[in-house]
Amino acid sequence: MIAFDSQHVLSYIRGGLIVSCQARGDNPLSGPQYMVPMARAAHMGGATGIRAEGPDDVRAIVRTVPLPMIGLEKVVYPDSPVYITPTESEVEGIIRAGAHIVAIDATHRPRPHGEPPEAVARLVQMVHDARRLAMADVSTLDEALAAEEMGFDLVATTL
Repeated sequence: MIAFDSQHVLSYIRGGLIVSCQARGDNPLSGPQYMVPMARAAHMGGATGIRAEGPDDVRAIVRTVPLPMIGLEKVVYPDSPVYITPTESEVEGIIRAGAHIVAIDATHRPRPHGEPPEAVARLVQMVHDARRLAMADVSTLDEALAAEEMGFDLVATTL
């Protein structure tokens, strides 16, 4: 695993291209055996970061591609439309997999298990306690501003 401290990660990706290397489970390209070569190709093409889904893909890419990793895990809970790294369990898994940045849904939509919106701040704290950066995945300017207030380090308009 390539070690990047928080400032180094931000400096490295600033102004560069972050490439998403993700394939859903029903896609024939799903899995580390396909995502690692895709991430390697992105690196060879000049990417400054990789965004990958799932602990297995994140772990495999971090071990072989010398770029900052934005990791996330998509999980569908029946009581919530929030699915990008929605709970503590997924945050822990992505941290353990070695992501330098953990992407978390920071929209104002109802959270899994009826958790209040403040639960997102706990997820950010978990990420910071692990000495990683937290990226807010948002859909509106209001959500981005709220994410900044909660302590997120980066904001992405992915939703």
